[in-house]
Amino acid sequence: GLRRTYNPHLAVTGIVITHFDQDEEGQVEAERAIRNDYGSLVFKTRIRYSVDLITTIDQKRPVIFYRSSGEAADDYRSLARELESRESSRDKFG
Repeated sequence: GLRRTYNPHLAVTGIVITHFDQDEEGQVEAERAIRNDYGSLVFKTRIRYSVDLITTIDQKRPVIFYRSSGEAADDYRSLARELESRESSRDKFG
């Protein structure tokens, strides 16, 4: 796998649900199944589907620079805070 080929010290910090649309029943069910299967490994933050994300890919710019007040930028800021919290907890407790 990836550890053997690229980095033997590689560790999974978490799983991020992206392009999420809560109005799509199938996606809600898929999220439930992922959370059930992987538990606390799944970040609480979900990256919601947004046209802003498609636009930023085309422009090769981070979404927080394209539309810093948009939902997608908010989601990524939330994910960054959650990741930072996980990392600081891991540093404290090993």
